[in-house]
Amino acid sequence: MCLALVWAFCRLVLGRDTRFGWKRTCINAGIVLSLLLPALPPLSYSVSLPDVLSGARVLPVIEVTPGDASHDTGASAMTVLLWIYASVSCLLALRLLAMLASIRRLKDECVAEDYNGITLYRYDGDGRGIFSFFSFIFVPRQVSPKGFVISHEREHCRRLHSCDVLTGELLCILFWYNPIAWVLRREIRDNLEFLADRAALDGEVDAREYQYELVGAATGTLVSRFCTNFNVSSLKRRILMINRFSPRKSGALLYLLALPVVGVMMFAACTSSSVREKHGQEADAEVAAAVEAAPVVEEPAEPAEVKADTGNAAAKAGSRKSSITSVI
Repeated sequence: MCLALVWAFCRLVLGRDTRFGWKRTCINAGIVLSLLLPALPPLSYSVSLPDVLSGARVLPVIEVTPGDASHDTGASAMTVLLWIYASVSCLLALRLLAMLASIRRLKDECVAEDYNGITLYRYDGDGRGIFSFFSFIFVPRQVSPKGFVISHEREHCRRLHSCDVLTGELLCILFWYNPIAWVLRREIRDNLEFLADRAALDGEVDAREYQYELVGAATGTLVSRFCTNFNVSSLKRRILMINRFSPRKSGALLYLLALPVVGVMMFAACTSSSVREKHGQEADAEVAAAVEAAPVVEEPAEPAEVKADTGNAAAKAGSRKSSITSVI
């Protein structure tokens, strides 16, 4: 639910705002809060009941048997689900590691080249296009780089946008079953491209020529899905953001709406924790009630005839003992 609130706020409320740096901060802060809020203590509250309802509560009697088939079925189903989750997460993690290894191999094969004080890594083949990863800018040898394209990629490197991209990938590895994680990853990537476009257009670059370059680069192929690429984002959204006017000062008030969103996230996290704790307490109470209601097994009483025979035998043994004592 917390991830859904983060995506809804960034997409629906801040979707048309051009303060991309602020939006990046909101996304990262929302992801961190979504991961930390479930660790908060549960929300405790008390409700006063009428006198009629405040009496003793009658708990249902549950018979506990050693071989409960439903319990075994539930445990086995949970084990299967955990194995499926772990398997998919491991596959996605291995995929990410393979991409990192491919970038490492590509860097070793590249030739460093200086371009106006910027180090470019030239590689053979032009199908991958121009892309960057952390502080490395990769350019095909057959391509003559243009100034605003390099400025675009340099902004990715300077602002460490690859950290945000890796955050989105890790989010999908941990929450692959949640579709919100995948759409939030796409939102992260789009916002990073908007930031780089804005930095490239701040220089002496013709906006029309820049848009034509975006359309021409739209047919390129990515070396991997987590590299920041000149043509990685939605082309239509990028062109709309480029042609949009500068943001109004009153638009900054939209970010104040993040405060109630954070409050809702905290309440939802604490409530879910309290619900889990309440369910655990109810389960313990039901087990305790079942144990108390279980019949007490008593030892069977001896029959009256057996008791009488035992008493007669004891009396005869006493009389014999007294007679022996008198004779002595």
